[in-house]
Amino acid sequence: MSTEGYIDLQTLQRMIKEGVEDVFPGRVWVKAEISSISVNTNGHCYLDLCQNVDGVLKAKAKAAIWKSRYPLISRMFQEVTGAPLAKGQEVLVQVQVSYSELYGLTLSIDAIQPEFTLGMKEALKKETIRKLSDEGLIERQRGLSLVLAPYRLAVVSSATAAGLGDFTKHLKENQWGFVYKVVLYEAQMQGDGAPSSIISALRTISSSSVAYDAVLILRGGGSELDLSCFDDYALSKAIALMDIPVFTAIGHERDNHVADMVAFKAVKTPTALADLFIDSTVAEDMRISDLETSIMKALSTRLSSLETSLETTNQKIAHAVKSRLMGEESRMMNLSVSVFSGAKERVSLAFSRMESLQERIRAGYSNAVHRSESGLDNIATFLKNALLRRLESAEAELRFVEMKISATDPRNMITTGKSLVADSKGVRFSTVKDRRPGDSISVWMEDGKLDCIVQKVTLTSDKPSQEAENITA
Repeated sequence: MSTEGYIDLQTLQRMIKEGVEDVFPGRVWVKAEISSISVNTNGHCYLDLCQNVDGVLKAKAKAAIWKSRYPLISRMFQEVTGAPLAKGQEVLVQVQVSYSELYGLTLSIDAIQPEFTLGMKEALKKETIRKLSDEGLIERQRGLSLVLAPYRLAVVSSATAAGLGDFTKHLKENQWGFVYKVVLYEAQMQGDGAPSSIISALRTISSSSVAYDAVLILRGGGSELDLSCFDDYALSKAIALMDIPVFTAIGHERDNHVADMVAFKAVKTPTALADLFIDSTVAEDMRISDLETSIMKALSTRLSSLETSLETTNQKIAHAVKSRLMGEESRMMNLSVSVFSGAKERVSLAFSRMESLQERIRAGYSNAVHRSESGLDNIATFLKNALLRRLESAEAELRFVEMKISATDPRNMITTGKSLVADSKGVRFSTVKDRRPGDSISVWMEDGKLDCIVQKVTLTSDKPSQEAENITA
């Protein structure tokens, strides 16, 4: 390959430098987005500027605000916009285009128009409002209904936000002592990551098993650019699509964001939002109290009416009862006279019949007594003869039994030289058939008694030639 026709790198860089400076001999205004920003220890501010079209990066360049200009530019920008220069801001900057053989292209920022940044945010805000209006989402939240006395409140805020502390303190220390269930869902409340963080918290609330009465988004003030995240289209749409009433308190009196426009209701401060819920509870409490008073009044009127009606009814009943009693008393008096008259006649007739009956009874009784005395004499004679016959028969039977007892009396048997044998229970026996070795037996003789134990039992039919074994006492 020929080495002729080339140039060295420094020459190329010098030619680019000369060309750039020829094209841009003076300063030029550039519109761009800040994609990164940092201030080094020397006081210089370094930025990366970019341009995105429909989310696609189309251009990028390095820029710097030298320490001689940075304090003035930074202070002016913050005074106008209320926020410092930061990533994600659309800016219009005046730059001096320069090119270095060592560091390449550099845009040195000499001035900035903060009004442009505000204008770009406002233009983006208007576009967001237009899109939400076209989708019918601006008024959707206002079509929801809030319970008369909200109790379960889901709060979306930063845990360290001063506005959250003001809201919680004001809500808890209400003079009526109302109690609310407040649950915090933490989220980033400013910067590029705020919209997605708040949307995530809203989704968590929607999927919660708790039936919240309202969702509260608390920020409590800040610069216009700090609060510009609440003009985000995705966040505003997420708020509008919530099925729970969403309340916002994200800025001061001068602020009005798209999130406020799509919310069920927007107030300016967290303290004002706490007052809103307290006032709602007070109103419902008063309504219930008024309703209670109305009910008690109606009940009292009704009771008075019933008491009057009851008194009238009692009087009517008393009058009717009195009239009925007087009628019954008259009827009873007439009946008594009639009964007394009839009873007197019946008593006289009864006395006559009773006297006649007494005469008949006396006559019959005399005859009956005479007949009874005759019958009793006959019965007495018969019983006397029967008793004598029965006594004679009993005496004969007794003499026969005495003879049998005398004949079988063991004592009589013993005196004749015979022996009497009995088992352990005193039952007499005369055969060895049912006896067993070891049995206790008693033997009575004329001169005494033997208590014996059976050693062996031998039946005569088994050993006719052998006598029974000795029995020892």
